[in-house]
Amino acid sequence: MGFQNLSSQRIRFIIIGLMLSSLLSAVDSTIVGTAMPKVVNDLQGMNHYTWPFTAYMLTSTISIPIFGKLADLFGRKPIYFIGVITFILSSALCGAANNMLQLILFRGLQGIGGGVLISGSMQIVGELFPVKERGKYMGIISSVFGFASLMGPTVGGVIADNFSWRWIFYINLPLGILAMIIMFWALPYQRSHQHRKIDYAGGLALIFALVPLLLAFLWAGKDYAWRSAPIISLLVVAGIMIGTFIILEGKAVEPVVPLSMFKNSIFLVSVLAAFLSSILLFTVVIYVPLFVQGVLGANATSSGVIITPMNISQVVTGIITGQIIAKTGKYKGLAVFGFVVTTAGIGYLSGLGPGTSDFQMVILLILLGLGAGTIMPALSISVQNVFPQDQIGVVSAGLQFFRNLGGTLGTAVLGTVMAAGVKNGLAYAIQHVFLLGFFVGAGGIAVIFFLKEIELNNKMEFIE
Repeated sequence: MGFQNLSSQRIRFIIIGLMLSSLLSAVDSTIVGTAMPKVVNDLQGMNHYTWPFTAYMLTSTISIPIFGKLADLFGRKPIYFIGVITFILSSALCGAANNMLQLILFRGLQGIGGGVLISGSMQIVGELFPVKERGKYMGIISSVFGFASLMGPTVGGVIADNFSWRWIFYINLPLGILAMIIMFWALPYQRSHQHRKIDYAGGLALIFALVPLLLAFLWAGKDYAWRSAPIISLLVVAGIMIGTFIILEGKAVEPVVPLSMFKNSIFLVSVLAAFLSSILLFTVVIYVPLFVQGVLGANATSSGVIITPMNISQVVTGIITGQIIAKTGKYKGLAVFGFVVTTAGIGYLSGLGPGTSDFQMVILLILLGLGAGTIMPALSISVQNVFPQDQIGVVSAGLQFFRNLGGTLGTAVLGTVMAAGVKNGLAYAIQHVFLLGFFVGAGGIAVIFFLKEIELNNKMEFIE
C-alpha cells in the first residue's frame, strides 16, 4: 500500500482533513464535562452524571485497536469514512437526545467514530510519507489534538452558557461534513490485495476484557470503593479475559493485536511512555483549571485566559518538533526533553498555593506546553520506523490505544487521590494530585531512556 504520486495540492487537502478530524475527536473527549450541569438539569439525569463521559471513553478506547487492524486489512479510506460518518450521525443524535439514556447510548456510538478518527489520522500520515518526512506532519496533527483536548472544557462551557448545551454536539456537523467532503476527494483508496481472515474471536475477547477493566477504573473511588465487590469482580473478569485474549491472539492467523509487536523493544518502550505521558497530560487538563479557579479564585473566563498560553505553546512546539525530526532524523532527545520539562513543571505545581501570581502560572504553563508538545510526535515516529507499511494501522492504533488507556485509568487514580485529600482542603488535595503526576513523570523519564534511536528511513519501507 502507500499513496505515491499524489500531487502536493491533494496532500495539503488531506492534511487539512486530518486536522479537522483530530479537532473533532479530541474536543469531544473533553467538551462534555463543563456542560454536564446544564445537561442533567435539562434531561433530569443526575444519577447518570458521569456516564456520557464514561460511554465515550469506553467505546473510543476499545475501537482504536480493532479499527486500526481493519484499516490494515481493507484500506484507510473506507475505515476513515466509517469513522467520520458514525461520528457525524451520532453527534446529531446526541444533540437531539430526549433523556439521559439516549444521550449515553449515542455518546457510546460517538466514541466509536471518535476512536476511528483518532487512530486513522496517524495511519494515513504513515501511508502518505516516508518515515523521515512524517515527523513534521505528525507534529501538526499531535499539536491539533493536544490543543483541542485542552480547549474542550472551555469551549463546552462557553457554548453551554451562551447557547443550548445541544450545540456542543451540533457544532460537529458542519466540521465533520467538511472533513468528509475534503477526504472523499483527496484521499485515494488503496488496500492490500491479499486475502486476510478477520480475527472475530480476538476482537470479541478484547472487548470483553476492556469493558470490565475500564468500567472498574472509571467507577472506582467515585461510584464504588476500590475494595468493593463490584470493582473486584470487574477486575477479576478483566484479568480472565485478558488471559483469554492473549491465548487467542497467539493462535490467530491475522490477530487484532499481533503480540509479536511487544517483542520489539522500541514499540514496548514507546507504548509505556505514551501511557504515562497521557496521565501527565490529563493531570494538567483536569486539575490546573480547578487549581486556578478553586485555589487562586479566578473565574472561568480568567482561568481560560491563564491556560491559553499553554495551548499555544503546545501547538507551536508540536509543529517545531516535527520539523526538527524531519531535518535531523532524531527523536529520542525530543521525547526525553518533553518528559523532563513536563515532569519538572508538574513538580513545581505541587508546591504552589493561594499566593501564586497569574504571571507565575502563565510562565509555568508555557513550559508545560513546551514539554507536552514534543512527546507524541517523537513516539509516533519511533514506532512507525520499525514496522512494515502493512502494519502501520495496527502499530499506530496500538500507540494511541495505550495513550487513551493511560488517560482513562490515570484519571480514575488521580480522582481517588483528589477525593482522599479534599477533606484537608482543596489546595492540599490538588497539590497531592500534582505530586502523583510528578512521580508518574519521573517514571516516564526512566522509561524513555531505554528507547533505542534508529536512523529514520527516507523510503516507503521499514527498518529491520
